[in-house]
Amino acid sequence: MRKNLVGSCYALAVVIALGGCAEVRPAKVPSFVDHAIGTSFTITDKRPEKESQWEALSHLVTSCDYGVHRLGDATIPAPLTILKSDLAQALGTHLAGKSLTVLHYEIYSNNSYELRNGVYSHHYGLMYDFMSGMGSSCKQEETTGGWYQASEVTTPYSPIVIEISGELDGRKFEVRSVYSPEHPIPTKFFDKPENAAELLNSLHKANDLFAKEISAAVSS
Repeated sequence: MRKNLVGSCYALAVVIALGGCAEVRPAKVPSFVDHAIGTSFTITDKRPEKESQWEALSHLVTSCDYGVHRLGDATIPAPLTILKSDLAQALGTHLAGKSLTVLHYEIYSNNSYELRNGVYSHHYGLMYDFMSGMGSSCKQEETTGGWYQASEVTTPYSPIVIEISGELDGRKFEVRSVYSPEHPIPTKFFDKPENAAELLNSLHKANDLFAKEISAAVSS
């Protein structure tokens, strides 16, 4: 029993330590057309600095943040450039002369379910039996970001969750988008065309939701 416990502790230490040191490879968006060129619409970036950087929120398997990665500015051009273009295309003259202050634009890849199941399916013993229920089925307020419900995904692959908030004309707008990719997407390597396309689709979906929130306000 002691041997199993020691082995479990060692395995847990390895799980905690695994963060990976590989350089993040951003997605170069092919044939990007900037629909905001020539418009008087501007965006002011007021995000906390960490939101533009890649980060594994937790390597501790019992944490509600385990397996959740903040992707940061993982696209070229940067996500806020794509946001500005999408908003200009969706809202047109409604944004003329206006300035949007972006308070948060966070892109998360939530691999928690897949990674946690992988850890527990390959280990056994009292420690793992005790730990297997920890950090699972967390409430939204128990997670730093990237939370989603099972009903919000449509494919078996880890979703991309995007959370946006900003201010326009003294009003605050917030949206959360859950995108289900058609194939697994690694958390650091977005440079392959198929991964770049999925990441771009997730941004477009979130930006479209944000545009609809703004549209309802500026059109009223």
